[in-house]
Amino acid sequence: MISSGSEAQLPWPSQWGRTQRLKYTLVAAFFGFFGFVGVAAGVSIFLPGFNDDRAFVLVILTPLFFGVAGLAIVTRLRVRSRRTTSVHSISMPDASGPALVIPYSLAFAVMYWVIVVTTIFLFLIIALVAVVGLASSGFRDAVLFVPAVVSVAFVAYLSWFLVEVPRGRIVRGALILSPRGIYHRSWSFDNFLPWDSTVSVTAGDLDGPLIRIAAREGVEPVFHRRTCMWKQPELKLAPHMAIRGMYLSINPALALHVLSYYLAQPDARQELGTEAGVDRVRNGNVGGLR
Repeated sequence: MISSGSEAQLPWPSQWGRTQRLKYTLVAAFFGFFGFVGVAAGVSIFLPGFNDDRAFVLVILTPLFFGVAGLAIVTRLRVRSRRTTSVHSISMPDASGPALVIPYSLAFAVMYWVIVVTTIFLFLIIALVAVVGLASSGFRDAVLFVPAVVSVAFVAYLSWFLVEVPRGRIVRGALILSPRGIYHRSWSFDNFLPWDSTVSVTAGDLDGPLIRIAAREGVEPVFHRRTCMWKQPELKLAPHMAIRGMYLSINPALALHVLSYYLAQPDARQELGTEAGVDRVRNGNVGGLR
C-alpha cells in the first residue's frame, strides 16, 4: 500500500512544479497560531474577572482560523503523502455496474464546510449588529446601510450554498473508473467519458495539480451541471475532462498514472470494480510505479 514513506516512488510531473512548502507552511502556522489564540480566549471567558469582549470575536473566528490552516496542510503540504486506503470498489448504475472509486478528500470537505459555516455565522453577526444600529437610528445612518446590505446578501448566498448540500446538488465528489469509461463526480457537476472516446491523459496546472483527460474530436462527453451556485474553474476546459489533484484523497500523481495505465491497457479494464483493481491502485502497481 502506498503511503507517505513511498512517495518518492511516484514520478511527479514537471508541469506541476514544486510545492511552495515555505509559503504554505507559513500560512498554516499563521492561521493555526490564531486558532490556538482563539481557544485560549475561549478559556479566558470562564475565568474570574473576565471583561474583554474581544475574546468573543476570537472565539467566533477560531473555526475559520483552523479551517484555513487545515486547508493549507491538506491541499498544499500533504498532497504527495496521501494514503490509498480510501480507494474501494462499488456497484454504481451511473458507472454501468462495478467500478473502482477514488473519492475526494474527506479532510478537504470537512475543512471547507467548517470555513463556510463559520463565515455565515460571522457575517450573520455583522448583519444583525448593522441592522440593529440602523433601526436604532431610524434607518438614517448611511454608514451602517452598506455593511448591512452586503452582510445580508452574503449570508443569503452562503446559506443557499448550504441548502444545495442536502438536496444533492453539491456533494463530496469522486473519480470513478469502470470497464466502460471514466466517471468524474465533482462538487457541482457530473462528467462521463468512455474509454474508446478518450485520446490522452496529461498533467496540467490550475493553481495546483490538474489531470486533463482529452476527448476524441467530435465526441460530446456526458455532462451534467447540478447547480449554478459553484462555477468551478475546471468547467472552462469542457468538453475535455479536468480533475484537480488537490481534491482527491490520494496522491494526484498516482491518480494520473492509474488513468494512463488503464487507457493504455484495455484488457486490464475488466478488473476495475474488483479487488484486483483495488489492490493494483493501493499498491501503485501501474506501469512505471513498480
